Amino acid sequence: MRSRRLFLRAALAAMLLVPAAVLPACGGSGGSDDPGGLRVGIVHAVNPSYAQDVQDNLVGTGQFASVGVLYAGSPITLSDIESNFDVILVMKDGDFFDEATFGDILADAVDDGVGVVLSVFCYEAGVIQGRFASDDYFTMTSGANGGGGPLGYTEDVPGHPLLTDVTLFGGGDSSYRTTGTPYPSSTKVASWLVAGSPPLLVERTLPNGALRVDVGFYPPTASATTGRTDFVAAADSVTMLANALLRVGGQL
Repeated sequence: MRSRRLFLRAALAAMLLVPAAVLPACGGSGGSDDPGGLRVGIVHAVNPSYAQDVQDNLVGTGQFASVGVLYAGSPITLSDIESNFDVILVMKDGDFFDEATFGDILADAVDDGVGVVLSVFCYEAGVIQGRFASDDYFTMTSGANGGGGPLGYTEDVPGHPLLTDVTLFGGGDSSYRTTGTPYPSSTKVASWLVAGSPPLLVERTLPNGALRVDVGFYPPTASATTGRTDFVAAADSVTMLANALLRVGGQL
């Protein structure tokens, strides 16, 4: 729906001037030379300030060697991802540079051992195509985007690693979510606390053995950076994101 567009035309125009390059990565508490730390990439087509908010929040957890940003509204390559990141969070509100090519790149990255976490607006039909769609790398069906809140969450699998240190979740005034439903081969770990129980955290082991995790919320937070009361509260939404990235990176 048009009302859920989260950035102004001016911001979109500004993004189109940003080259498809990896922006400087910020180190976590372990530092970029920590051999045990994961290099996180935020691969996005969103307002740059929202990507910065998520980057700052993940750096603030102190759990990653580095957190970088890669704008995918302009062409990117598989090498852009694999040379810089061990795990990636994919965020969308604008358009990816090419839905089919982007989907091929994501599938290749998964095959090569990169952990991939999708967030809520990536589940609109046709948003990610190519081999990611044709070879079925999703954790759930495509769906429309919904909203209206604020909403909390409920645990479908209490004690699951993805819920480590999660005690509170606030979805914000809009509580953006999808109508998609998890596959029978997926595990719905947490749901939005509303009729129908839309997915909030979903995990699936693909036939090739790769572990995929998706988050059913929009990652930018209602912080001083974004100033959006319709966004999630930082608190445990950041913990959920960090857990998802650690999980697909084999560290949780």
